[in-house]
Amino acid sequence: MKALVQNSILALLSTALLFSCREDPAPELPPSNYSEGILILNEGTVGANDGEVFHYNPDLDVLTPNLFETANGRPFDGILVDILQVGDRIYLVSSTGKVEIVNASDFTSRGTVADGLDRPSSVAVEGEKLYIADFGPENGNSTSSQAYVAVINGLDGGQVVSKIPVAVLPEIHLSTDLTLVVASQKAGKLQFVNVGSEDIGLSYDQSPTTMVGGVFVAGLGANFYTFDQDVIGLLTTLYPSFVIDSYRDYDLPNATKSFAVLSSFEFALITSSGVSGEKDEVHIVNFNGRSPLTSVQFIEGTNLNGLGYDVSGEEFYLADTKGGIGNGEVRIYKRDGSLVKTLSVGKNPSGFYSKERMR
Repeated sequence: MKALVQNSILALLSTALLFSCREDPAPELPPSNYSEGILILNEGTVGANDGEVFHYNPDLDVLTPNLFETANGRPFDGILVDILQVGDRIYLVSSTGKVEIVNASDFTSRGTVADGLDRPSSVAVEGEKLYIADFGPENGNSTSSQAYVAVINGLDGGQVVSKIPVAVLPEIHLSTDLTLVVASQKAGKLQFVNVGSEDIGLSYDQSPTTMVGGVFVAGLGANFYTFDQDVIGLLTTLYPSFVIDSYRDYDLPNATKSFAVLSSFEFALITSSGVSGEKDEVHIVNFNGRSPLTSVQFIEGTNLNGLGYDVSGEEFYLADTKGGIGNGEVRIYKRDGSLVKTLSVGKNPSGFYSKERMR
């Protein structure tokens, strides 16, 4: 009888111990959807061609590396210079001569454009066609007088069916139903390509040393952020006619093309001497109404190579290449300048993309 009681007590204790040690089931994370959150562009290194895309979900604080290779069982094998999402497709532009098209949700491949390209810089989609800005064949000094915008029938890749000649070092900065806005990064030109006729309509000449960092639409204006060695500018055109409305400039040396739109009256940019290890700065520029441009210094750093702004979280994203030695990192800051988080990312991070969270 005593043994029976002891065995019963042991059984009860064992059951109690089993239930006390059992952990609550881990909460299930939602399935990955890379069209949400923030995509981090890692250019990669020349020769190794190890460009890649990382994904960061700010809501869950989850960083996912190497989206392309994981989804497709092969490396991206290129220098990643641009990303664009249109509908359920994401376009990945490599300056080594190709554009990969993937599903936005999981990064599985849909197709490629490779034949007929030289050094692509950017991509746009209008109707059922792709338009890819390309620097043209290498001629020994990185510029080429044979720059073009390649036209491809179909949204999942294919053959280049025509090429529209444009000024040297072209980048597509905006597209509408009828027009591609192409900026030359060497000739100081803004060219407006008619999608239907595939020729150049309007063309604005600036100083050959003036470059276009980006364009954004605010209200009834399309605003072009421009810069040269000593001055930044804001060229405002009426949208969508692109007739020039005004131009304002501001003395700010060493501005770069890395910029991010914060609101309808503010943008931020990186200034850099271009020398690894020297001080770089982030400036916030106010362009409210027709008032003169003003700026304030926000953050200092070194090797800054990309800038983004999460409108939802009101946070800055800064890409640090670490001088190209090893992997880079991304630092996230609040508007007050306080550091929120540091992410370890891929080689030479250079930019951010989010259709929902970034302008």
